[in-house]
Amino acid sequence: MKEYYKDWLLIVAVALGSFGIGYLLQPKIENLIHKPAVKQADTVNFEYLQKLCDKHRIKFSHIIIAQAKLESNLNSAVYKRTNNPFGLRIAAQRYCFAINNYDFGNYAIFANLEDAIRDMKSWQIQNAMFITKDEDYLRLLADIYAEDPDYSVKLLDLIK
Repeated sequence: MKEYYKDWLLIVAVALGSFGIGYLLQPKIENLIHKPAVKQADTVNFEYLQKLCDKHRIKFSHIIIAQAKLESNLNSAVYKRTNNPFGLRIAAQRYCFAINNYDFGNYAIFANLEDAIRDMKSWQIQNAMFITKDEDYLRLLADIYAEDPDYSVKLLDLIK
């Protein structure tokens, strides 16, 4: 029955799309059809997070790991509910891997930790493409990412 319902929604979306109405309904229809459940990994630790950073070639992965420690320590209630170890928000100006990707400005909810890493990669591509030094990356985080004025100092303490 569920598969029939999804097929029917897709047919309705295509039919409405031909009239231009489907564009307005697309976010709601996509969420009904493609919204994956948030699944918390059983054995999430910082070694696993580092492997994901390496797999996706995340720049400054040592700083990213420190961010995860500072923001959630991979065990906060918010992290367990959202798979968002970095406190990433929904972006309006770049591709976002969150399942609540039309909820601009709110904290992102990811289907899994790997999607959070992909979203961090997307953030880095948009904001840190040409940054090569730790100091410059930390300055960027302080300027446009963090709400805490001592964020960079706290990250440096965790890195040491």
